[in-house]
Amino acid sequence: WLAALDPDTDAPVGFVALGSFGEPATATIVHIGVVPEARGRGVVHGLLAAANRAARDRGFTRILSDADTENRPMLEAMERAGHRRGHERGRQRGRADPGRAPGAAHGRRRTRGR
Repeated sequence: WLAALDPDTDAPVGFVALGSFGEPATATIVHIGVVPEARGRGVVHGLLAAANRAARDRGFTRILSDADTENRPMLEAMERAGHRRGHERGRQRGRADPGRAPGAAHGRRRTRGR
């Protein structure tokens, strides 16, 4: 788990959790969330960047991300962070190279649907 803290109060305003499920060298963003009052302030982008750095630091070469296709704000945030959509049973799925993730030198993520 990685947490985002409010810079003024140090209160937690978001989190992201990474996991690994047997796919070689692939991390998965298993959960990500931002409290309603902190939405729209770039917290999710910072969390995605932190997750990519953490995955890269742990030796993962790809990241799988899932988001419910009904969660428009998260889909849009992931697209702003460089994800491209691929659909599978009501979920958005994409693979990313953590070396080209937000916060990395090129700031771009390569993804592949399904």
